[in-house]
Amino acid sequence: MNNRRKTLPPIDPKIDPKLRAVLEALKEIQETGEGVRGDPMDRKLTIRDLVDAGLARLRPGSMTEFGPVNDDPIDNDPPGSTLIPPRPTGFNAIGSFGYIVLSWDIPGDLYLNHAFTNIYRSETDNFANAKVIGRDTGMMYTDHIREVEEEGVGFYYWITFTSTEDREGPPNNTSGTYAEVIPDLGFLLDRLSGEIDESVLAKSLNGRIDKIEVLETGIKTETEIRESADLAMARRIDNVSAAANGNASAIQTEQTVRADADAALAQQITTVQSQLGGNIASVEQSMTTNIERLNGELVKLGAEYTLKLDVNGYVSGFGAYNDGKTSDFAIAADRFWVAPPNSTGKRKPFIIQNNKVYIDTAMIRNASIQEGQLGPISFGKITDRNGSPVTTVAGKLKGELIEADNLRVAEAATFYGDVYSNNYWSGVSGWAIRQNGSAEFNNVTVRGTLYAEDIEGDVNDVAQVNWQGDKRVSSYKSLIHQQSIYISYSNKQGKCPYFMLTLRCFEERSDSTIGVTVQIEQNGRVLAEQYTAAQFGGNGGVAIAGGADNRIKGTVVFKVFADAYFANTMHVYQVSGLIGALA
Repeated sequence: MNNRRKTLPPIDPKIDPKLRAVLEALKEIQETGEGVRGDPMDRKLTIRDLVDAGLARLRPGSMTEFGPVNDDPIDNDPPGSTLIPPRPTGFNAIGSFGYIVLSWDIPGDLYLNHAFTNIYRSETDNFANAKVIGRDTGMMYTDHIREVEEEGVGFYYWITFTSTEDREGPPNNTSGTYAEVIPDLGFLLDRLSGEIDESVLAKSLNGRIDKIEVLETGIKTETEIRESADLAMARRIDNVSAAANGNASAIQTEQTVRADADAALAQQITTVQSQLGGNIASVEQSMTTNIERLNGELVKLGAEYTLKLDVNGYVSGFGAYNDGKTSDFAIAADRFWVAPPNSTGKRKPFIIQNNKVYIDTAMIRNASIQEGQLGPISFGKITDRNGSPVTTVAGKLKGELIEADNLRVAEAATFYGDVYSNNYWSGVSGWAIRQNGSAEFNNVTVRGTLYAEDIEGDVNDVAQVNWQGDKRVSSYKSLIHQQSIYISYSNKQGKCPYFMLTLRCFEERSDSTIGVTVQIEQNGRVLAEQYTAAQFGGNGGVAIAGGADNRIKGTVVFKVFADAYFANTMHVYQVSGLIGALA
């Protein structure tokens, strides 16, 4: 067992400063090489380290020479750990839009030779049926499940650890951790768009309006009636048209009704159309009801209304369709807006244009937003280069580098390396907190109790004074305020108490004088006393400072007195400043 000393004794603070700087540097170099301070990667390698690690062996009869013995090769691979990795902890699963995010506690906190984490998934809560869907070396995994068409689809998950010796440990739990995926909105929009394109209403709205053949100016009505044992049909076409110089306009209304043993149809189509040269503008209003039966079963049932506008083949409009189970209302337009009457010159509250929806003000009780932006802050987009989110369950953030002007940690933070300020220079500026427990600061203020086995250098005690009230000052010393402070040890010696105070006063006369006395007492004995006086009219202030030359320890009381030339005409309403002790 190696019990050799790795640290040097503290350097005497009374030594010459120039020599002390050299000794401090040598001490730092020595202890850094031993690995007791600084970066552990800077520790020096010894022959003992090589032998203990199985990387080398000493030659027989020698305590300094090492290498192969009798030309046998050295086993450069140290013996691997035969321990089974522990059970993972802190496992969580949460569903999001098109994926489920899994996270767990840092494996390195549980064991040292971690290689990767295995992720298992099953549709049932049975680990025997689970399959490995991925592996990850970190503490988070994203299971992408995009093609989910409805809510309520979920899976059970487990994880296990595998060591660098390829040993797999137990699952995190016998029961799986269940999470449901939220359907990916992009996937749902693509699927719904495909269904809409194949719907009856979409085909009706997308179809062009037939051209009306106008040959002459006039008003014409055509009728047709057919009736038999199995069929009844009636049709009427009313046409009002005008034609001149190859241009034409027409209004046509076509009404059709038909009924037989298995079908009933009623339809009315009104078309308004203008033609000028090669340009045609049309408006068509269509109302249709249709019911059909085949072999005694209902195969078609629907009511449809459309209003279409067709200008040179560019068709827009709106329509509604109802089949008794599902109703559709559709608008085909480049821009759609809603506004109250007489809103000219005012902002429209709702606009759809260029595939974007603009809403001036909205009140939403419940919303699911896959991606978005609130002012300059975007959310739902914090992903790595592969598209996987770097945010984990419970709001944890994972990244190789995080830069922030201000960083607030609500509960606790764990660091897995040394922490430095950006201006750290050993012995000169900045600060450092190292993994071996050592730290370096230039200045430290401790508002509480400091415990230490040994303190080198001087330590000062200080307390703030901030009394407020209203005390009337008599002609003799009136006690205004008193406050105590505990003076700690400094290099096994006491300290010198001091004070720096200001009294704020106002007087009822304009020519009064106030005297201020500060006493420093310990155990009823006055150690020092300081007096000053000031004359003013109205409001004013008196500053006083002083201290004791002798070094003391323990509790000390600072008492502030005041007296006035004219009794009961002076008021003190504040005492502020500092009291303390200098090493």
